[in-house]
Amino acid sequence: MGVNLVHVVVVLGVAACASDDSLGPSNGTMSAKVDGAGWRASATLGMRSSAADSSTDVLVLGQRNAENRIFISVYDVTGAGTYPVGSHTSGHSAFSIIETGGIWDAPTDSTGALIMTSFTAGGMAGTFSFVATQGSFTKRVTEGAFTITF
Repeated sequence: MGVNLVHVVVVLGVAACASDDSLGPSNGTMSAKVDGAGWRASATLGMRSSAADSSTDVLVLGQRNAENRIFISVYDVTGAGTYPVGSHTSGHSAFSIIETGGIWDAPTDSTGALIMTSFTAGGMAGTFSFVATQGSFTKRVTEGAFTITF
């Protein structure tokens, strides 16, 4: 099951329209290391959507400033557990990092995963790492962590 298109449009719209350092209402936190350098979101937005088939998809967006973001999407979340980088199919995660100069995506054959440590009606938390590419350029995201309150 893919991510609900309405939620994707909302997240991308909010991110694209931000003309300052604010993502808008934040309902969480996110931090990571990008190529070994500390990275902390100034605003974090997380949401989940449930489809008619009872699957649940999750989106988390951390924004450091107007031109520096990390996107995480997880398809068909069943609870706490490991969601490896993979195709946009059930039980897999997708990652992107946006910085001045481009978008780096974790390809489906990349290394990385989201480890959902908590997934409840009240929120979710987890850790993540991934390798993203843009042409021949690579970004390594390690020691990632997020918390979201619904």
